[in-house]
Amino acid sequence: LCKFGGTCINTVGSYKCACINGTEGFDCSINPDNCNMTYVGPDGLNYTNLCNFLDPFANCTDGFDTYTCDCSLGYKGEYCMDDVDECSEAAADPRNVTLCENFGTCVNTIGSYHCDCIFGTYGFNCSENPDDCDISNSTIDGVLYPNECIARDKKANCTDGFGTYYCSCSDQWTGPHCLTDVDECSFVPQPCINFGTCHNIPGDYFCDCINGTFGKNCDINPDDCVNVTACNTADPKANCTDGYASFTCTCSPDYIMEFCDLEMIIYNVLQLIGGGSANEYDLIAMLRDLLRNPSMMKDLVPFVIGLQSKENRTRMSWKAEDFFLWITYEERSLDLNKDIVTWNDVVLGNCFTFNHFNNSDRMYRMRSDGSQGGLKAAVRLNTPEYVPWTETSAIMTFIHPTTETIFSESPRYNAMPHAQTTIQSKESRFKRLGGKYGKCVRSKDQVASYYYEGSYTTDGCLRSCYQDEVKKACNCMDSRYPMAAKEIACELPDRKCVDSITAKGDVSTWAGCTCPLPCDNSQFDSSYTVAPFVKCSSKCNTYTPSQRVNNSACEDLDAQVDYAIINVQVPKIMIDIFEETPAWTFNRVIGNIGGLGGVVCGINLITFFEFGFFFFFQLPMTLIRKFFTFPMEDGAHLISFLDHHLMSRVKSITKFNDFESQDIFYGVSSNSNGDKLKIVEMHYKEPEVEFKHLFTLYDVARLVISDSCPFFIHRNDEGALRLFRFTEDHKKVEGRKIDLEFTGLRDFFVYKNFIYCQYHDSASDVCTINRYDVEKEKVEFIWKTEKTSCRNFLLDNHSDRILLLSARTLLLIDHDSLHVYTIECDIPYRPFYRLVSITDEGELTLSSRRQLIELFTATISEVENDLKSSCAKSLESESAHSNCDIRIRELELRLGALERKIEYEK
Repeated sequence: LCKFGGTCINTVGSYKCACINGTEGFDCSINPDNCNMTYVGPDGLNYTNLCNFLDPFANCTDGFDTYTCDCSLGYKGEYCMDDVDECSEAAADPRNVTLCENFGTCVNTIGSYHCDCIFGTYGFNCSENPDDCDISNSTIDGVLYPNECIARDKKANCTDGFGTYYCSCSDQWTGPHCLTDVDECSFVPQPCINFGTCHNIPGDYFCDCINGTFGKNCDINPDDCVNVTACNTADPKANCTDGYASFTCTCSPDYIMEFCDLEMIIYNVLQLIGGGSANEYDLIAMLRDLLRNPSMMKDLVPFVIGLQSKENRTRMSWKAEDFFLWITYEERSLDLNKDIVTWNDVVLGNCFTFNHFNNSDRMYRMRSDGSQGGLKAAVRLNTPEYVPWTETSAIMTFIHPTTETIFSESPRYNAMPHAQTTIQSKESRFKRLGGKYGKCVRSKDQVASYYYEGSYTTDGCLRSCYQDEVKKACNCMDSRYPMAAKEIACELPDRKCVDSITAKGDVSTWAGCTCPLPCDNSQFDSSYTVAPFVKCSSKCNTYTPSQRVNNSACEDLDAQVDYAIINVQVPKIMIDIFEETPAWTFNRVIGNIGGLGGVVCGINLITFFEFGFFFFFQLPMTLIRKFFTFPMEDGAHLISFLDHHLMSRVKSITKFNDFESQDIFYGVSSNSNGDKLKIVEMHYKEPEVEFKHLFTLYDVARLVISDSCPFFIHRNDEGALRLFRFTEDHKKVEGRKIDLEFTGLRDFFVYKNFIYCQYHDSASDVCTINRYDVEKEKVEFIWKTEKTSCRNFLLDNHSDRILLLSARTLLLIDHDSLHVYTIECDIPYRPFYRLVSITDEGELTLSSRRQLIELFTATISEVENDLKSSCAKSLESESAHSNCDIRIRELELRLGALERKIEYEK
């Protein structure tokens, strides 16, 4: 019955309520609102309640004679007058409550708090952090990017920060924002392996791999030894080592070379004799045959010995003191140093000659026959020093004429050891007439080549022919036989080529090898007998060599096995002489013809010579003059004549006009020995012409001859150029080295230490004129024209200038200034015009070098200060015809003199 917790007290007939504090009324139902009363606050002011004194958001709840405050966040206490320190409470909260995010700082305030945010964040709790990776907007290399991380490094990662961002670079870039390229090539070790070359590029690198490797870092090298058998083709113990696109063979001690395919013993031989030639494979095959058949060594040794100098070969063989025990002639001892000549042959070794042709001061004549008048010698065989492949132990003895040289194949007699060999010889001499009775040789100079000392022999000529054939085929000469000093000896690798020449058989049957018999020669017909030495006592024969040496009773010379005695003698002092004589002599022929002719016809000796002169001289000369005439300045027929009669192929002939005599002809000819320059002088003397050969220059590699002056340029095999001239008085050649371009040089002219050169470029069809200063050694350009028909140079002494004809254009070159004046001439065009002469008045003579004679004269009339001078012509003048007839007559006479000279020489 009582409200709000009032206590009901029963009374009679009724009740009453004992209300709690703050309530009132009969039933305690009246509870005044304590939240709307008047209270005095701390500041002395009246408030309906004190809950909102500080906390405006606090709620007041009425109670019973009191009220309760529900504080908002930030306040506490009975009347919400105590501030809550949110920052401290959050820090003390075990739940790790964070009021300020993103590293913001919590600051307490009355009834609340606020956050001090770091740069880049904002919001009440600093919870707002914009993504700087998306909003930074940077321009790099002209391109706008949201951030710098990805501007160059496309693989970089951008991480947002607080007011900034961070870059995580790939391996190829570095720097805060991945803008700096990493130079991978500077790493140690660098990324490219297997000798690859590293090249850095922005954001990466690449490797130049050597052959045989590939991959990003050249790290892939396939095994090249897989399925390789080359190393073990010859050497079964060789090992293969992988390389880069190759493999290396490691040979066993018995083999060498890249694939272990050459025996070490053959390699050592090649090093000794000089390997690496073009015939090395043939040489290796030959040495392998030699390993299988050692007896072949005796045929190979002379090739090796022949490559040694004569001094070395002499030292390798025995000396006379090693060879002779004693030597006598007519039972008188000879001096080995004075009476015996030691000389060396490649095949025979050292030879010892008595009565040698090079020892004329110690020549002995034969005065008595029999053993008392002969040559006798005791010689050692030195058998222990023989090379293993020697099959015979003997001393070779050659009997030959004093003036001749022997060969390894010459007839010989072998003196056996431990015996006396007696050789009895008889000399036969032969004399041949030669000439019209048959061909024979009186001197070595009469054959193409002869490389032996001493007098001419047919055998020496044939062997020289053999050497020439070897030279043509192998570019060297057989080292086993004599040769010219400048020639190259064939080495062992050339043996196959040399054998191919030897296989052709008898040299005397070869074409081009003419070796007549000598006009005078001798030969010895010999017989010999052998008598073994009488041995010592039988007791000495039972001794061993060491016992024999220690026993003085066995010291008799005859007991020595390793020596021989040679006795050369004539049975009778008599020489057989075989001499050819003409069956009909000239006197006998004349006598018979004159006698019989006088009886029959009344012919006398004078009439006979008159007929002979007419038929053999006057009639042939008349025919020759009729059919062989020479056009002016044209040597074509003269070339044909020289080619036919002088037995040499003449290439060209040139006449020099500078000499006053105008009788010097220079001709270029060639034969089997190569090109040569032949100089011929012909002097016109009434009523005949003298023909004289002045000089021949052999081994001409290439030359250019100027037909305007007595000079020529010669280039030797080494390419060096020399300028030669022939002096007018003695005609002797003089040479001077020059530094001049030789290619394309067509003609040249020498004047005052200057060489005017005319070049023709066949590719561009251009003619170029230069001048070479001999003293300063420099080249000056003068003129260039597409008219390639430039002719010869001509000197105008009066005006000190050089003339040159190009088609119809005449070039006048001033020697001092090198200015070129051109004159267009109206003369008929001839493809072979040549400048002949020019007078002081400017009258120029030109010749057309054709089969028919044409002479033209042109007068040069120059207008002052006018480069376009005129050229007045005068065609085929009478004087030209008369001069032409005179020159034809001169050449006819010269031809007659040439033929008479040749006929006389025949």
